[in-house]
Amino acid sequence: MEIIAKDKNDCKNITLRIPDGTKTIKNGAFAQCNWFDSVFIPEGVEKIEESAFSFCTNLKKVHFPYSLLEIGISAFIGCSKLDNLQLKNVRIVGPNAFARCGHLTDVDMPNVEVIYYRAFYMCVSLESVTNATKVQYLRKEAFAHAGNITFVKFGEPLRSIDDGAFKYSGVHCVLLEDATQFKSMGPSVFQNCEFLALVNFAAQTKMKTLRNKTFRNCFNMKKIHVPEGVTTISSNVFQHSAIREVKFPSTLKKIARRAFSNCSDFRIPILSVDVSVDPTSFIGCRPTSVFDLSVTTKHLELDDKICSICIETFENEVPICTFKCGHVFHTECAKEWYFKSDTCANCRQEVEKVEDVERPTKRRKMVQ
Repeated sequence: MEIIAKDKNDCKNITLRIPDGTKTIKNGAFAQCNWFDSVFIPEGVEKIEESAFSFCTNLKKVHFPYSLLEIGISAFIGCSKLDNLQLKNVRIVGPNAFARCGHLTDVDMPNVEVIYYRAFYMCVSLESVTNATKVQYLRKEAFAHAGNITFVKFGEPLRSIDDGAFKYSGVHCVLLEDATQFKSMGPSVFQNCEFLALVNFAAQTKMKTLRNKTFRNCFNMKKIHVPEGVTTISSNVFQHSAIREVKFPSTLKKIARRAFSNCSDFRIPILSVDVSVDPTSFIGCRPTSVFDLSVTTKHLELDDKICSICIETFENEVPICTFKCGHVFHTECAKEWYFKSDTCANCRQEVEKVEDVERPTKRRKMVQ
């Protein structure tokens, strides 16, 4: 083992260099050693075992070689000053490997395949997780209570995300559109992710069930497209969330108890008679939108009239509607207004009926 010190009187500038020829860094080899702030691991090292560098509270930088394939259980747990990771060719990140690394901000994982239980648990400063496209399995609470992660994009190999993988984290966006082989998502995966705005699934996956509390208390998530193949939305999936718009798959068969309870911005949808809906599924939601009910068509002349919501004229190609009170609006304007208020934007009468407006086609005069 070689120790390189810029200043022998200052432990903050000491680099620990693992000897060439080393294959494995053994269990607890440098646990709770606080006399170095960086580690150089040479090519040839293939595995870092359990607790090898646990609670090295002055450790800031680690150079990982391309030969390294596995980081073991609690290998760097509690390294509170470690700030970024370039995992290069690492395939397995073990349970609690980097848990409670409070200053960790960036993780690059171009070849990681499995992220185990609480691997990045309580990494409260984590902002960037890049190149996660080869991850196959994201285990229980892998990023739970992690910091303000902007987005994570997974690729085609992803098979499952286990219980509470991101719960209570600051993740904003999780991209799953390439994960066409995705099979399962555990309960509470995104529970209490207050900043989560987007989870976009592939159009069709192998997942059959949205499990309990998956999006519970997601206060910033407005809409979601549930992928084809899903047959069941389990209990409390969206409970207390800010969801406004859900596109349900044609494969849906069941919505369980309190799945959307107290989603105060969500309007009770009209679903196929083939879908079994628990009586408590939509408790605390808004009534069904009049726009979702049967809409008839009405013929009107609209020369020189404008939509009083956007203050623009009615162009021929833009859909238009009218309420029972007789006032006319662009359909999209009316829907947006109706979401905020159940009354007409002009006269404030309650909106009970909507009709599509069809304008008469004007024929050109024949010139003799």
